[in-house]
Amino acid sequence: MKRLLVVIFLLFTTVITPSLLAQDGNTDKSTPIDSYPLPAQPGAVRYTLADQWNKTNLTFSILNCPSTIDCNRAYGAVRAAFEAWGEVSNLSFTEVSGNNADILVQWTVNEEEFGRPGGTLGFAYYPSYGGDIYLDDAEPWTIFDGGPTDLYVVIAHEIGHSIGLDHSNDEHALMYAYSGVASNLTADDINGVQRLYGAPSDAGGAAPQTPPQPPTPDNVPSGPVEVVEGSIDDSVFYQVWTIDVSAGETITFKMEALNGDLDPYLAILTPDSQTVLVEDDDSLGNRNALITYTFPDAGTYIVVATRYLTNDGDSAGSYRLTAERGQASAGQPPQAPPTQPPSAPTTASIAVANQSGVTVCYIYISPNDETTWGSDWLDPDETLESGFFIRWDGLATGIYDVRVQDCQGGYLESYYVEFDSDTTIYVYTDRLEVAAGVP
Repeated sequence: MKRLLVVIFLLFTTVITPSLLAQDGNTDKSTPIDSYPLPAQPGAVRYTLADQWNKTNLTFSILNCPSTIDCNRAYGAVRAAFEAWGEVSNLSFTEVSGNNADILVQWTVNEEEFGRPGGTLGFAYYPSYGGDIYLDDAEPWTIFDGGPTDLYVVIAHEIGHSIGLDHSNDEHALMYAYSGVASNLTADDINGVQRLYGAPSDAGGAAPQTPPQPPTPDNVPSGPVEVVEGSIDDSVFYQVWTIDVSAGETITFKMEALNGDLDPYLAILTPDSQTVLVEDDDSLGNRNALITYTFPDAGTYIVVATRYLTNDGDSAGSYRLTAERGQASAGQPPQAPPTQPPSAPTTASIAVANQSGVTVCYIYISPNDETTWGSDWLDPDETLESGFFIRWDGLATGIYDVRVQDCQGGYLESYYVEFDSDTTIYVYTDRLEVAAGVP
């Protein structure tokens, strides 16, 4: 059964070793997220949208008081956090009394994750599940000091979940999975909430975050092999191209750095720019990007050429973008197929390479249509140390989900991973990366 409680904000008073992105002992799959930001926003493919209220006028109620700090100060921090989100979006929050508010806020120790200092400080439900927020009453809460138990920071983070934002991949954002970095909303958080609910309608509200705008998208020339060039720097950290494709057409995209220290990053979006179909960082080697994708429907698709970490990145230089068609598009002479076309493989080898700096104790590779992760792929008492890899042969090709967990309960997940050939999953401290081939 997939989890309804989908968000846990984790804070640690002491960090001894690096930990993977999130922590949870549950081995049921979380609900996958399939909505992504537009490329015209700062931090594209950074913040993540998960859910949404069907209204913009929300009420909240503070049901009780924490036992470790003054009630009035705690209430002030909660109210300030709601106000911060309201100031940068078209949302409005009205405090009411009782249990009939849209979002209920309460302190408790009667939750599995609560009752002891450290670990999980709070959690929240997405709008579809009520949006309520729970805070651990055993914590030594502080207020407005930027510390690991700063109530304002924690409640502002949980409100982000209550209004539909999931964790951001931007380590500087308030919605990043770990605390201790942002003490207030950042541009990434603001653009996320504005994507869901719009910018403030009041002229006195905060202005929308406007990134440097690239030129109008240009078409990649039509032909069996198309080549365009561009450049990325701090003023133009992405460029948008479009390409016309036929239904069922397979195209291989390559983004190669030509000079400077550019670390290419490539993404293919649907024609309406609403969904990222596939993205890649360095599968071509030498930090260059490679994507091979079969388009199910005809249309004009969006190709985003950018750099790793987009606006937060620091690499720059020119690049060459190549699109090589596997079959001719409409109006092009058909390419002669081979006399005996090779059949698609039915099995593949899968490797997991640990480059996270911590020991991996559990690996789950599960078919995407399964609702649980199944059994651990590592043998009992087997671990995968940092700097080593493990490989399995004979896995049936298809669409899988991957979960890698360290020995302290931290985990990373990746959904909709297509294993149609030999594949390696690289484990880093904050992400999983998929690359073609196995060691």
